[in-house]
Amino acid sequence: MSLSDLLYPGNPERREKLIRKSQELIELMKSNFEATNSLTEIVNKHLGSSFRPITLDEKATVKENCDVMIKHVNQIQAKVEQVDKELKEKLDPTLYERLQKIPLHGFKNIPAGVKFAIRAVCQISAFVLVAYLMTKIEILKNITSVWCVIGIGLGGMVVAVLIGLAVDLTISAILGYYERDKLEAALAEYDKVLKTFRPASKEYQEAIYEVKFSLKCSGAFPVFICFVCLSEKIPSYKGRMSWSNTISTNLGRCSEVVSATMRSLVSSDNNEQLIRSTQSLHHCVNRYFTITNDLLNIINTHFGGNYSLISADEGKSIKENCAIVRNTMSTILEHSKSEEKKIRGIIEPDIYDKIAFTGVPLKDKAEAIKNLYADKFGVFGNILLPLVAIQLSKSDLEIVKPPTEELDLPVLSLKLGDLVKSSKSITKLLFERESQQTNHTQIVEDAISVLNPLCNDYNHIAGEVQACVKIMSEKIESREDSVS
Repeated sequence: MSLSDLLYPGNPERREKLIRKSQELIELMKSNFEATNSLTEIVNKHLGSSFRPITLDEKATVKENCDVMIKHVNQIQAKVEQVDKELKEKLDPTLYERLQKIPLHGFKNIPAGVKFAIRAVCQISAFVLVAYLMTKIEILKNITSVWCVIGIGLGGMVVAVLIGLAVDLTISAILGYYERDKLEAALAEYDKVLKTFRPASKEYQEAIYEVKFSLKCSGAFPVFICFVCLSEKIPSYKGRMSWSNTISTNLGRCSEVVSATMRSLVSSDNNEQLIRSTQSLHHCVNRYFTITNDLLNIINTHFGGNYSLISADEGKSIKENCAIVRNTMSTILEHSKSEEKKIRGIIEPDIYDKIAFTGVPLKDKAEAIKNLYADKFGVFGNILLPLVAIQLSKSDLEIVKPPTEELDLPVLSLKLGDLVKSSKSITKLLFERESQQTNHTQIVEDAISVLNPLCNDYNHIAGEVQACVKIMSEKIESREDSVS
């Protein structure tokens, strides 16, 4: 322990808190990278681009990773602008203006001659993709703005405040006092950044799920590219810090405490590695609860259920918490299968197929759901019950349950709250449970390597169901409005 830590004993705890917050940020960044790669795959397929997937580099600085994300989004923007420019130049100006004003559900009524004119300019591609990107542009702008702030504000600070200060007593006292103030300021600013980044990240990922679902349902009818001035909607993000110049300025001041040397997201320090690993495991377990509650809300809304939401219990073991999730997932699946069985017994196979198959156009799917509800009035309490029941009953919920019952890992016997204790306390607890294993970080990583991929798959299932429900609700409402 350095002299400054002896004089300011609260600093080590502050450092560990800062590491945990930075690790939470990293987990959110990873999710955003994954979502962006999904969008990249879609853009490559339907717009003829060849963008490479991006990867979070844990040996690079926060700013360097943020720059990768921002550059990638700007490349997608450039591709969009290129095609939009070609459309604007080659299409009749009046036709181009008309295409910008047509709502999504109105494209089925476009005359064949207009479609022919569009085909002369570009290949028929995924209009649904671009249509939904247009409606989600503000989300894209918001998430990229947040990335800019993170990159500028946190770029050199995360590891900077963790450097040991092995100097003489007088200098240690000065630096310990200075570091304490900077740590406290950094923790406060991290809270502000995470408060904004958490919902922005979730919103961004939900938007991409909606794009993916729309494309799945677009294969049965001709679609085409219509950008509607997308180049004006997606700004250039160089230097953009729209939502909080104050945060980035304060974080920049925090980083002045150290020299401008290369700093990575993950330190080689064993204690820091253990803190980051336990924080990731804690995040994963809580994420299971969040996803499950999203599905419970859907069940309660569309099945008329009255299920209580579940909460992680910090005083129970990881295995016990995962058992709560497993049992609730089983309940969701059983209820969905029960409803799906009833549906099969009262509707025609062709109607069932229209609701079940993702390749059915949205307009046909919406019409089938609406007609079924009108025909079987009183049988279904909610118009989207058949859709939700079929989606969930056919999903892989059983496969993505946390397999803690089958795993014999010492870390799972820890209380969930133990994962956010000090590195010293965690080391002691793990040592008591596994005397043969000296690499405690690896013990935690073993559990993460099993749980995290399944949790990601679980999130994909829930994300697609949420997107399906949202889009079909809007589609049915738009049809009702057009009729009225």
